Amino acid sequence: MEKLVHIFCGPKLSDLPQQALLECSRNFLGMVSNEPITGEVEGLDGVRLDFNVGLRLQIPAGNWHVNIRDGNSGIVFFDEDVSDILLVSAEKYFIPWEIVLSLDGEPVFSHRYSAEGQLVCFHYFETG
Repeated sequence: MEKLVHIFCGPKLSDLPQQALLECSRNFLGMVSNEPITGEVEGLDGVRLDFNVGLRLQIPAGNWHVNIRDGNSGIVFFDEDVSDILLVSAEKYFIPWEIVLSLDGEPVFSHRYSAEGQLVCFHYFETG
């Protein structure tokens, strides 16, 4: 059975229908759900997180709450109860993501993405 994929976005893209966001993300390197998420979150079985082609967060079955925001502006991109889902950001450019995960109402993980001191790769694609 294919995992439910939910594309989330900031206010500039939020008026687009979910299906349009999904198609847009699938067309971008075909990496929404085809490529494995590389980062396992230590101590949280089944939770995986990476920042390849935007933010990708895999949440296993359970009573999870996910809050994702821009760490600089505080703009909330996603704030919902979820279970057994793959969350993918429509935004593919650098955002200093802040992520807070709660399980059964208790915070269990928080992370702020920073590219400082990291090797960053930019891809250039010509179309047409």
